[in-house]
Amino acid sequence: MRIALVSFEYSPFTRVGGIGIYVRHASALLREQGHTVEVFCGSDTESGVSKEEGVRVERIASHPEQFREAVLAPFLKRHAEVVFDVLEGPDYGADTLRIAERLPELRHVVRLHSPSALLARLWRDSCGPLPRVRMTLGAWRRGSYPPWHVVAQAGLEQEAVRQASAVIAPSKAMAAWAIKAWGLGQDRISVVPCPYRLDSRLTSLPLPHNSATVSFVGRIDRLKGAHVFAEAIPRILKKCPGLRIRFVGRSTYCPVTKGDMLEHLKSRLKKFASCIDFVGPVAYEKMNEEYAATDVCVLPTLWESYGLVCLESMLAGRAIVASNVGALPELLDHGKCGQLVDARHPRLLADAIVDLVESQGMCMQMGQRARERATSVYDPEHLIRAQIKCYADGAVKGCPERFCL
Repeated sequence: MRIALVSFEYSPFTRVGGIGIYVRHASALLREQGHTVEVFCGSDTESGVSKEEGVRVERIASHPEQFREAVLAPFLKRHAEVVFDVLEGPDYGADTLRIAERLPELRHVVRLHSPSALLARLWRDSCGPLPRVRMTLGAWRRGSYPPWHVVAQAGLEQEAVRQASAVIAPSKAMAAWAIKAWGLGQDRISVVPCPYRLDSRLTSLPLPHNSATVSFVGRIDRLKGAHVFAEAIPRILKKCPGLRIRFVGRSTYCPVTKGDMLEHLKSRLKKFASCIDFVGPVAYEKMNEEYAATDVCVLPTLWESYGLVCLESMLAGRAIVASNVGALPELLDHGKCGQLVDARHPRLLADAIVDLVESQGMCMQMGQRARERATSVYDPEHLIRAQIKCYADGAVKGCPERFCL
């Protein structure tokens, strides 16, 4: 098949989140299966064409919100030259909507990630009742909207999903959300986790032989629960005074303080500054060193449609404490491969971390089980073949039984 992956996010041309990481891994895996793959992505600087790991990449200089319009003409021109069999794009941003409207005969697949409507609700819930009231009143006075206002593209994202020939969800939790929130028919959606190439730099790491370092890994913002972990730290250090705490990831805007989230955390935790390392953003090629430097990974996120950081932690054989939300229970086999705690409860989070820190044997056993699950159940070749079946056959019937709803 000749497959076109359309996504504003794609490194190194734009700042990349989970969508961009997925597109890079999926394009390489599809090519390895013998398919011709081309990527159409956004760019923060200039337009152009290049080869990335054997994949033709056409980048279009555009603002994220205008990308769905900007990509139309370049895509139509290229489609006239090569004729694609499949068009795939994310729900977020509705990147493929205009193309699908112009080419209704082209098989159009939408992969769910985290749509704007869901993110808006999570932002609202993350701020708490009183901050929400203050922020709403402040926005009204300025003649604007609070950060969780559902932007116009939310309706376009839903329309793109409704028009799709097939819809792929990365987890049962994400599929259930789409069925409930968008009224999507269960017969139109397949559950196939995001294929992620196994990295020997992670799978070859020795299991942790002590439990002296705990790391928050991921974007440092409220949706990822950085503030929840910060609230848990005093209790953790009181019970385990020799512990080392690390924050690994790039900082983002904090809507509550209207400033930088990392600076907010540093201010709140200055009493414990001697025990905490704020590492900052780390290139993917160096992440194996960060996992090697930690014993317990903490993922107190408020939601995950899939959870690539969790999967990386599993491949690295680290003990994991994670929120019992979204796809994380599925990844961690409902607590068999990691400790699950209720989201937004710093005390419960702290106690789960302390339990692992005080049991070196449990850390090693949990890390071993996590790695075994990540390399077997989430084997990328199996997942990419399931995805190809969805391209060819449509929803559910082409999907492996263990991933179907």
